[in-house]
Amino acid sequence: MKRMTAAVWVLACAGTLGAADLVSLDQAVAAAAAVEAAEPAGAEIAVAQLEAPLPSISKFLIDRLNARFVANRKLKVLARGEALDFINSEHQFQMTGLVSDLSAVGIGHFLGAKAVITGTFERFSSFSQLWVRAVDVETSQVLAMRAALIRNDDPVLAEITRPLGAQNAPAVTENALDRLTRGKAAFAQGDYDLAIANYTAALGIDPNYADASYNRGIAYYNKKDYDRAVADFTAALGINPNFADAYVYRGIAYRNKGDYDKAVADYTQALKIQPDYASALSNRGNVYYNRKEYDRAIADYNAALRINPNFADAYCNRGFA
Repeated sequence: MKRMTAAVWVLACAGTLGAADLVSLDQAVAAAAAVEAAEPAGAEIAVAQLEAPLPSISKFLIDRLNARFVANRKLKVLARGEALDFINSEHQFQMTGLVSDLSAVGIGHFLGAKAVITGTFERFSSFSQLWVRAVDVETSQVLAMRAALIRNDDPVLAEITRPLGAQNAPAVTENALDRLTRGKAAFAQGDYDLAIANYTAALGIDPNYADASYNRGIAYYNKKDYDRAVADFTAALGINPNFADAYVYRGIAYRNKGDYDKAVADYTQALKIQPDYASALSNRGNVYYNRKEYDRAIADYNAALRINPNFADAYCNRGFA
């Protein structure tokens, strides 16, 4: 079967952003669900983890997206449960690109799905963004991507983000966000140079855009340019010292450079910020394994599994330790 190439659609992404350009949360979910156009009628899909500032926000958005797919009656949505918990554990690096789309293919085969849906939700000072993509299980191709900008005063959005309180959301211009989205789209297609160019353009518009530095670091990581990756993760942490993901992924880059002490320090710092970060524990266990500190490695793998009993990597690595 011939598959379509990835299409990128961004709602309200050109010109000066105004209130009239933003949509409600329901409209954004409906727009995101348009990724189903890339799949034939009756295809089985699984909605994986939508990254969000809080697990409750992620769960809400996954449920709404699943409900939209079911209401549209085009695709067969696989039920949530242990299978999707497995997806969530395997996809901890997926949206950042530290694991290729082959991981999504493996997850899809595990579930018997034709496509895996992943995405992110980000809240900014004047708007929020929902970004979703569909990955074909058979070919590992990114079939479609959709992004929508949402009014922060939307009643439903305001309610689900209430637990975030008055914490400051980053201010970012619409043009910088557009460049970031284009960079993610290029990254998903494996064009790391184009992704880097777009992330660099985003930083040219907004030098304090931590996510742009972070994502550019991931692109450099995938090019095996670990020095530049470390520099970008460090820049992101200079902007946002509580960026737990940046600590973890800088730790991964340090591990690839053979600097195990710095890697352990970064994973430990990430755990101070987010004590239930299973990937930080598992990756720190990997470094302890490299240093032949097997008791510490096993302790970290066990701790990761207590947090996420379906964390396949921790099971596998614990077996070697």
